[in-house]
Amino acid sequence: MTEAADILKDVTNLDYHSIPLLYPTRGQPASTVLSDKRRTLDRWTDRIKTSNLPGNNLVVEHLREKYIKNFSLRTIDNSGDAILPFLYFLDTQGHSILTLTIRDISAFVEYEQDRGLKASSVSCHLRTIYAFLNHLVRKEVINPEIMKRKVHIQEPDALPKAIPYEDIERIFNAVTNIRNRALLMLLYRTGMRIGELLEVKLEDIVLPDQKILIYVGSKNYEGREVYYSSDAEQ
Repeated sequence: MTEAADILKDVTNLDYHSIPLLYPTRGQPASTVLSDKRRTLDRWTDRIKTSNLPGNNLVVEHLREKYIKNFSLRTIDNSGDAILPFLYFLDTQGHSILTLTIRDISAFVEYEQDRGLKASSVSCHLRTIYAFLNHLVRKEVINPEIMKRKVHIQEPDALPKAIPYEDIERIFNAVTNIRNRALLMLLYRTGMRIGELLEVKLEDIVLPDQKILIYVGSKNYEGREVYYSSDAEQ
């Protein structure tokens, strides 16, 4: 409780400034040495202050609030890394946080995409910026309308990870039942879904062509075909 009160008093002090204490000096208690999180906060608040960009004091307040609420070092670092470029962008467009519109946010997303950033990175920056804007709405600094129609970016679906060959070997070595081994081999060799394989009937297997017919919903509908090799391990 005392530690939390000290942090609150320190960070909200109007005369607050970063003190790069890395190691205690003689006669100085070790508790006064700054943590990595605190040094990260100081680094970003210093950079943001010296930028002299419109709204920089609002960003500093936002980062300090995250520190007081004990957000992780990574969250504080990512916040500074995303919001400061956003302020720079707005300034180059002749705008600021106080005059922010949805069009400004869309333009920033387009700018980040033109820089070649991945969709996942742009989406992460957007979430960080909206967390900052939500802070400003709570403080009644900006109009809450900005939060009603958020800009979204579609992230591509992650590709499934292939199972390492060593794990495949261990799976097959553990299965001794011939039927179960055949089922696993078909799943592995053809890419069939489990539900599809369980629906396969004897008449769906075309031995001369080494293929299996898979029907969607009902056999009145056109289905698809998968092929298997007769050289598969027994």
